[in-house]
Amino acid sequence: MNIELVKNMGMRWLIYRSQYEVKKKFGYLKKTYPSKHLEDINIGYNIGKKTIRDRILSNFSELSKVDQLKPEDIFRLKVRADRIVEDKFHYFNDLENTYSYVAWNYSPKTRSHAPKDYHWSEISDFNSEFGDIKWIWELSRFTFTYDLARAYLYTGKDGYAEKFWRLFEDFIENNPLETGVNYKCSQEMSFRVNAWLFALYHFIDHPSSTEKRVINMVKSIAHYGNHIHKHINFSVEAVKNNHSISEATTLVVIGNTLDFLPNSNKLFRKGSKILKKEINWQIKSDGSFIQHSHNYHRLVLQNISWYLTSMKSVNKYISQTIVKKANLSIDYFMNVISAKGEVPNYGMNDGSYIMPLTERGYNDYRPVLQCLNYQLNNTLLFRDTSVNEILNLFNRTVSVEETDTKEHEPKDVAINHEGGYHTLKHGDFKVHVKSKSYKDRPAQADMNHVEIWWREQCIFCDAGTYSYNDNMGIINYFNGTPSHNTVLINDESQMKKGARFIWYNWSKSKKPEVKRKASEVRIEVELRNYGKYRHKRSVTIGYNEVVIIDQIVAPSDKDIADFKLQWLTELDVKVKENQLKLGEDEWKMTFASDNGGELITYYGSEEPFRGWVSSTYGEKHAANQIIYHTKTSNRSYNIKTILSKTEKV
Repeated sequence: MNIELVKNMGMRWLIYRSQYEVKKKFGYLKKTYPSKHLEDINIGYNIGKKTIRDRILSNFSELSKVDQLKPEDIFRLKVRADRIVEDKFHYFNDLENTYSYVAWNYSPKTRSHAPKDYHWSEISDFNSEFGDIKWIWELSRFTFTYDLARAYLYTGKDGYAEKFWRLFEDFIENNPLETGVNYKCSQEMSFRVNAWLFALYHFIDHPSSTEKRVINMVKSIAHYGNHIHKHINFSVEAVKNNHSISEATTLVVIGNTLDFLPNSNKLFRKGSKILKKEINWQIKSDGSFIQHSHNYHRLVLQNISWYLTSMKSVNKYISQTIVKKANLSIDYFMNVISAKGEVPNYGMNDGSYIMPLTERGYNDYRPVLQCLNYQLNNTLLFRDTSVNEILNLFNRTVSVEETDTKEHEPKDVAINHEGGYHTLKHGDFKVHVKSKSYKDRPAQADMNHVEIWWREQCIFCDAGTYSYNDNMGIINYFNGTPSHNTVLINDESQMKKGARFIWYNWSKSKKPEVKRKASEVRIEVELRNYGKYRHKRSVTIGYNEVVIIDQIVAPSDKDIADFKLQWLTELDVKVKENQLKLGEDEWKMTFASDNGGELITYYGSEEPFRGWVSSTYGEKHAANQIIYHTKTSNRSYNIKTILSKTEKV
């Protein structure tokens, strides 16, 4: 095993991972998590539907069944729910495409099946014939449940409840406990449990919720709770990210809600302990998140909201550590977010919206922040009532009309030293800059990346993720330096790519320096270990232009180096010599360097793989990637870029 990997991740991680792999290879995991039949699951003495109904309604008392959705939103929701009734599903919040149900172990991406009859520990999730396992897990998360439950709540149509139960029965019939790919990940199991509990609350009094169906669901949830309880240390010790938070949250909610289970207190205690510990170290003191990802950060905030709803329902003490870190997260996002609720597509983005209880778009973060802020502070962040659905569903007693709105004024300069994602606002510009020295596992090789917004318009963007399991050319583009708005040196990423989610040669950067004047604000960053090079970048923001100066410094002047300054945009691009016009001639962009360079643009190019953006997981679309290309043997080389707003006559 690579020594640098051990140095980065720690000896404790190495020992745990090694032991786990040995246990998997020699069948210990298969013995620890044996296949079971539902009839063998103990949920307590003489527990029937009436007891379950009473506990569900009592222990989820914060959940609401009030119809407060606008007709146009109900219409959109109903269209999706009707598709689900016809076995047509949207994947990864891509609303442009639907996929017909084939099987729970089927990938519509590769049109192939994962093994159905093997124990989960015997199935590989990478380099397998069925491709990216997330295309199987997506349907099995049961997030479509939230559409069915809401459509039933707002329309009263019986078919939505019946469809949910038929899908549930089909799942448990074709996914025997501990058998198949859908038991490989405890976090995926936790998402499924959350969806089932939400459905149970909303459908419990519907005639389709028969005694047998309800009992089978509770037995399934009880088994899932035991599995997560036993397996959560893998997420804590080996995965070290949002997995442990999701799993701990679900343990707490199962323990609170199904308090008649023989081990409900044990689930609650372990979940509470781990949740507090994991949130405390994964959310930093500047409100940023350890995974360097806005999407995964939102996932964590939804887990916290679910935790708060559960704890308030049973009137239990809420960890003030969790409250503090959640509030810091809100502050972080309120400096990043646009007025429309959009945030940069920063870091890994797997399309997760684990509780999509809103008709606002996938990249609108307001619904989650609005709900969480109310749960924490009894105030609202946004006046737009269309973002309140999660708030209304998770808080029975909320009265929006009687609640104060405390709109957040974003800071002109928000430097997040721990997270390394910095935001500067000047005039109508908002600029995001990535710069830090990694102490936790990196996600993407994106140091000195710059994203530029003008009012509500993103001028230069992040490419996103697309897939965690594809050919290396595509992965290296999206996750590596080639897709980011920075300098690419010698066609190699800033860090060396290892297997799966591993990077070597973690980036080391100088702390950002900020200089402010009345007419401008400037940030200076420096990546010190881009191979043998250093990359210094200054970004100066005026009222009508942004000036970027890149300096690449080599250890000597003997080697000829290849530099590509990259900018990715979804705006139209027109090229004339070393000048570009963007959008409807709204923007002008010019380049200058020490000895000149060649201006190249790519749009959805397959060879080389350039000019692509992925707005959510598994989807990619063409965009304009602008490359300013030069070669030099100078020890120090400078490139100046000016983006200016065009005055229209």
